[in-house]
Amino acid sequence: MLFRFIDDFLFISTCKKQAARFFSRLQRGFREYNCYMNQEKCGLNFDIDQISGITSNRVHMGDDGITFLRWCGLFINCCTLEVQADYTR
Repeated sequence: MLFRFIDDFLFISTCKKQAARFFSRLQRGFREYNCYMNQEKCGLNFDIDQISGITSNRVHMGDDGITFLRWCGLFINCCTLEVQADYTR
């Protein structure tokens, strides 16, 4: 599932291979449109084996050990996909 809000994208998949391919395509960019991914704003909740040097500042771990992905002022629970407001900032 692909969500878009202005220039922010959120891709959710149960297939790690599919998510890794989507991320790889975004990382290459779209030269004909002068469109490139800002790696400082990128977030992943999984490791991509073949891509090194990617660190995500978009994943937040709650006090209870539950991980959330930050997106557009929201927290998205990485396990249940529940959405809540991000009041940490």
